Amino acid sequence: MTRADASKRHAGRAASFVEQGCLSGFNFLNLVFWARYLTPEDYGSLALAYGVLWFVQSMHRSTVSLPLVVYNPNRAALYSEAQNWHSLQLAAGGAVLAVMIVALLLTWAIAGINWFAQSLAMAVAFVLPVLYYDFFRRWLIIERGIGAVVPVAVVYAAVLAAGMAVGLLVAAELWVAALSFSLANAVAAGFGFLRASAPGLRARPFGEFVAGLRAFGFWALLGNLAYNGYNHAHQILLGALAGPAAVAAFQATRNLVQPIFTLLTTVDNLDKPRLSGALHDGGEPGLVRQLKATSRFLAPVALVYLALMSGFATDILTLLYGDKYADAGGLAYWWAVVAALMVATYPFETGLFVMKLPERLILGRCLAAAVSIGLALLLVPRLGAHGAMIAAAAGWAIALGASVLRLPRALRRRVGQGAA
Repeated sequence: MTRADASKRHAGRAASFVEQGCLSGFNFLNLVFWARYLTPEDYGSLALAYGVLWFVQSMHRSTVSLPLVVYNPNRAALYSEAQNWHSLQLAAGGAVLAVMIVALLLTWAIAGINWFAQSLAMAVAFVLPVLYYDFFRRWLIIERGIGAVVPVAVVYAAVLAAGMAVGLLVAAELWVAALSFSLANAVAAGFGFLRASAPGLRARPFGEFVAGLRAFGFWALLGNLAYNGYNHAHQILLGALAGPAAVAAFQATRNLVQPIFTLLTTVDNLDKPRLSGALHDGGEPGLVRQLKATSRFLAPVALVYLALMSGFATDILTLLYGDKYADAGGLAYWWAVVAALMVATYPFETGLFVMKLPERLILGRCLAAAVSIGLALLLVPRLGAHGAMIAAAAGWAIALGASVLRLPRALRRRVGQGAA
């Protein structure tokens, strides 16, 4: 590696941390702020809206965001199909919005306008701004590098900060929390659109373009559907089976491991494009070297933080929220377990995605989802949020075991095919 390459890598890493400081950092502050100032019932309603949004966003990523990153290792590849990528985003966003509106109308028809329906309505308001911000953010990273999204993240953080200021000085109400989050994403999406290059002429018919992504997209979508079963579904099941206060405690303690999720997102911003390039330029050995470097960075940082967080969980909860969630320290310990399992799983699953082999994750993820959802249905009515956490930890443990088995086999098979 030349000195220029090393300097460029360090600059990219610094820009990624700054961007995530604005994006995930202010998301974390926003979640903590509203947990402190909203009632548990209102915060539970907001948290459930986020849970539904994260479920939907995960599905969208499998059909748009992941293919966008994996199939575009450089700017030239992106420009060659720019119009089709925009059309895919429009189609996927429209389909997601339509499904969510139908779900909202069915909920209203069956249960009336209750707190659950209110959460779905907020999720509907969130979804398009969030999906378009994510799309243009990833577009800019491919097109111009991670530094191009830093100003967008600054604008996003400023709008969230303004919402918190309104909550502190004017009215700490649920509608302020929902409006500020939706507006922050809408403004950031618009700014990202202005900074991105305009799509050129369509290189080939849209149907032909989609057909080229169909296999990857199908397996990625199926895999993410199962992934949601042991990652995001618990928040929704908890709301349906235990009510908003349980969801509030679940989310309030989840906030304590948000720095780990921010770390994973920061690494992922740089890692997937870099891993794609490493596989393209150096083959399987290059991919393995980069995955090992990622693990050597992630593991010690995550483990030290989680150990400290677990040791002072009750004190941290009291500091952040007063007495509101001071008795939820046990949930924080479970979140530490789940976060550690997520960190351990990351390099193995990411390697399979970069190799365009998401189908290798399906069996393990489906088993993890089945066990996790089954445990949640059994335990949540008895144990509330603790039951949801036990189910989540079991699901992640199974997913880790499956990915640890799958990636080495995929690498050996690919090397064998290359030798043949």
